[in-house]
Amino acid sequence: MYAFTGLAPGSYGINEALKTGWAQTVPVSGVYTETMTSGLNIEDRIFGNYQYSTISGDVYHDVNSNGVRDIGEPGLGNWKVRLTGGKTDSVLTLASGSYTFTSVPPGNFTITEVTQVGYILTAPESGYQEATVTSGQTITDKSFANYKFGAIAGVVYRDRNGNGIRDVGETPLENWKISITGPRVDSVLSDANGNYIFLFLYAGTYTVGEELLENWYESYPQSGTYSVAITSGVNAFAKDFGNYELSTARGIVFNDLNGNGTRDNGESGVENWKIRIAGSKEDSVLSDVDGNYFFQKLPSGSFTISQDIQSNWVQTKPISPETYSFSATSEQLVGFDFGNYHFGSIGGIVF
Repeated sequence: MYAFTGLAPGSYGINEALKTGWAQTVPVSGVYTETMTSGLNIEDRIFGNYQYSTISGDVYHDVNSNGVRDIGEPGLGNWKVRLTGGKTDSVLTLASGSYTFTSVPPGNFTITEVTQVGYILTAPESGYQEATVTSGQTITDKSFANYKFGAIAGVVYRDRNGNGIRDVGETPLENWKISITGPRVDSVLSDANGNYIFLFLYAGTYTVGEELLENWYESYPQSGTYSVAITSGVNAFAKDFGNYELSTARGIVFNDLNGNGTRDNGESGVENWKIRIAGSKEDSVLSDVDGNYFFQKLPSGSFTISQDIQSNWVQTKPISPETYSFSATSEQLVGFDFGNYHFGSIGGIVF
């Protein structure tokens, strides 16, 4: 209540001195103008005021994408937050990720963030916060959680020597299926350069593996798969897969009629000669009816191929040494031929 007494006739203006942090609602003009005459009493010259409120919160990095601010999850500075309703405003978060709207009048408000490129909002689920403001309130915890997608990528390549390292000249493998399991189950095919990538990954632990093709071995990684922990913004690159194809060593055993160490026209193959392979794989086979022999599904490694020479035969190819030594790589091996001639005889009659 207030009262001014002892007023002489005349014109008067009545207004209030506002306190810091308050706003006047009545009268709209902010002042009453009155004309006093003798004995006049004027009442109900009311002043209405409200105290400004504040709305605050945080924008933070939701590293594990669970929508809750866990210990150690940092704020995101310089993110724009907007206020709409009885007042429209926007502010940038501080380095700590905090923001505050001041001088907020009573009313219903919506608070939103401007999500930056590469991030996704994980909380609140609605994508916005709401606040009903009355005079003099301090409203807090209107926060926003954000997660930055992760990625897993690598190269699939032909590991020709099977050493688990991509050496110079080892070529990419196209159209190999790479799969992930975990928070997301998915698969992709390697491109023409052997590259594969999984984008837009949420936080969690993923298992990355490849689908081996028939007659191929995996040289890298040794475990066969990768276990990859993804958190916000983590890009797990260089998850490579090295593979080598099982090789085939082949050749022919032939009857070297002229003994020159070369298979000339008309020199046929020799059947049922035993050919042996030693090294990373031990085996033996017999030449077929045309003299052909094969050693299939050879892993990468060093080998020696030799023959069991039959009685009364002489080996002409290879001549020195009498074996083939080679390193199997991820490809077919050919040309390991064996030439042999059979001792002849000349006879007749002396009379």
